Amino acid sequence: SQELSSETPETSLSSGGEAPASLGEETGIALAPEPPSPDPEIETSENTPPQGERARPNPPAEQGSAAAPEEAWQSPWETPEANRGRALPTRPSMNASALRNYRQGLEASAGNDDEAARAFFERSVDADGQAYQALYNLGILADRSGQEDSALRYYAQALRIQSDYEAALLGIVTVHYRRRHFEDAVAAAEPLARRWERNLHLQAIYADTLVHANRIMDGTNTARAALRRDERFVPAMLVLIKANLRQQRNELAQSILEQALGIEADNPELHFLRGELYRDEGRLAPALSSYRR
Repeated sequence: SQELSSETPETSLSSGGEAPASLGEETGIALAPEPPSPDPEIETSENTPPQGERARPNPPAEQGSAAAPEEAWQSPWETPEANRGRALPTRPSMNASALRNYRQGLEASAGNDDEAARAFFERSVDADGQAYQALYNLGILADRSGQEDSALRYYAQALRIQSDYEAALLGIVTVHYRRRHFEDAVAAAEPLARRWERNLHLQAIYADTLVHANRIMDGTNTARAALRRDERFVPAMLVLIKANLRQQRNELAQSILEQALGIEADNPELHFLRGELYRDEGRLAPALSSYRR
């Protein structure tokens, strides 16, 4: 599906480009919603972690036992592994003129007027050459109309401005998946993932491309590296689930899936994969229930 996504940082494909939730051949691409505004009258979140970084999870407690004191728990965010790599680049805000056109583009798209939306996003870029979200959305509109090469160019332009913009990389990867050019997807993702180690979404996208290219061990190792930085990072868990399913390790896939659902109970791809597991077991009723969920 190609619909506007609600702004849900770290669980949605394009909440301002914050986080692809699902990675696969049928990944849906959505327009990036409104970015943070420079207008002081617009309410913006002040508590969102830097891209690729998440709030520290609560210390795990064993079942039937009291939680360990916080000082006795070693957070993955306080280890050299978590802090390795260059700092992520800042993300520029649009100027006021670009933002006005951007908002109008979102409204036009919500009204299914893609031509008007395209015109507004183009004006947004004209008003602010750094408006990478508008370029990304122009890529989405081009992709929707079947202009894949044009879409790839827009995504690449967005990445030239914001080089760790995971939504644009996911757009590129999705086109390559659709064409079944899996090595091209790897080639697009690898340099960005290596450059921006701290952006866990880039790591998850790269790991997924490796799995699609049948480089299962490389994909698994990349996903595990992301989880060493954040043990609750569901996009990396999704990659491990898919890798294990490809290897017919259904029990291990099921175990990881249940852990992931304990973190994101409403993640649609997790329920889809659970349905796939039920279907493989011949349990059609729970499979249908998971698909509907």
